[in-house]
Amino acid sequence: MSVITPSIHAQLSQLIGAELTEAAALDAFNRITLSLSAEPGGDSIIAADETAADAVAAVEGVSSADAVAARNRRTIGVIAEAVKLGHMLLTPTNPAWPARLNDLGARRPVLLWARGNLAVLSGDSVCLTGARASSAYGEQMAAHLTAGLAGVTLMNGGAYGIDAATLRVALRNDLPTVVVQASGIDRVYPAAHSELNDRVATNGLIVTEYAPGTAPTRWRFLRRNVVIAALASATVIIEAGARSGSLSVAGNALELGRPVGAVPHSALSSTGEGPHRLIREHGAALVTSSADIMSLAKDGA
Repeated sequence: MSVITPSIHAQLSQLIGAELTEAAALDAFNRITLSLSAEPGGDSIIAADETAADAVAAVEGVSSADAVAARNRRTIGVIAEAVKLGHMLLTPTNPAWPARLNDLGARRPVLLWARGNLAVLSGDSVCLTGARASSAYGEQMAAHLTAGLAGVTLMNGGAYGIDAATLRVALRNDLPTVVVQASGIDRVYPAAHSELNDRVATNGLIVTEYAPGTAPTRWRFLRRNVVIAALASATVIIEAGARSGSLSVAGNALELGRPVGAVPHSALSSTGEGPHRLIREHGAALVTSSADIMSLAKDGA
């Protein structure tokens, strides 16, 4: 007896926003199971020559009927909860799947959970990010650079500091926004940004690889930065200390061959160390205006 009952089939079709074939419904079910079985970017990879079902078996090695039934019940519970919360599901076979993610190759996400407007994923986008403990200068530049953007989607991780500063300006100016979370779609982090995320989801989008209820961890923040770098046409670091986590977004973008920009600071500024190093050592473009960012986005389109 197939695990995909008519009720589960209907729920999966609702999550994806289209009537699914039996094979597509089973693939979506197995991808959700796989995402619950291993960390994205790790052993959860689906090789080009295997199915999601094969990958689940390889990761879990589950053989007993009781264990399989327990695993399936967990997946069914997640599906029901996602439908209840009004969330959406994206898999690589969906028309709305962002093609830029395919550049990650074996590191491509198994799926994405989403809340909001999927249409914002289809155009050019820029990641503007930087230090969580932002300076007055950093926030001033964040506002200045974001205010002049047009025709692109702004994305970042929705963190404190530079991320939040750019998102708030973008929302005031009706610029499309995307927040990529390092937690389940229903678990906003930081929690203080719950209202900000709701505003983003009104016309923009919240996306994550993680199933509802998943808590953020250091590893998940690093993995989240891989996804941001792949989704964005270009990445700009507004300010960052030498050890800032935001620099990993730039590092991943450089690995993918995406344009990277950085904002200059005073030579005495500790939060300028990251941008200055990107410019000096990695050839990042020096960014001082919205026009510079738009040019980078065009280059990365």
